[in-house]
Amino acid sequence: INAEYGRHRSQKCLVDEDNNKMRSSYLILDEYMRFLDCSGQSKTPSVPIFQGVQAALKQSGFDKEMFVQRGGIYQWTAEPPSSSCSPLTDIEDLTLNKHQ
Repeated sequence: INAEYGRHRSQKCLVDEDNNKMRSSYLILDEYMRFLDCSGQSKTPSVPIFQGVQAALKQSGFDKEMFVQRGGIYQWTAEPPSSSCSPLTDIEDLTLNKHQ
C-alpha cells in the first residue's frame, strides 16, 4: 500500500491513514444495519440500529478523539472543491484507471 501512496502522492484528495487512525475512527455498518466494532482483532457487530441507535453506538467501538485527530470534522461546502480528484475517487479507482 505504501507503493500505491507513493505513486499517487500528487493527488490532493489522497489521505494517508494508517491502521491505528482508521481502526476505530469510522462508523461501519454491515448489511444488517449493525455497527462493526473494529477496535479489537475482529469486527464485532452491535445490535441493529433499528433496536436503538444509541445502544448500537455504545457497542460500535467508535473513538471520537481519534476521529477528531485524523481530521474527521471539516467544513462542508455547497460546491465541491476544485481538484483533480472526482468526489468518488479512492485509491482503488486510481489504480484501475492507470491499468485501463
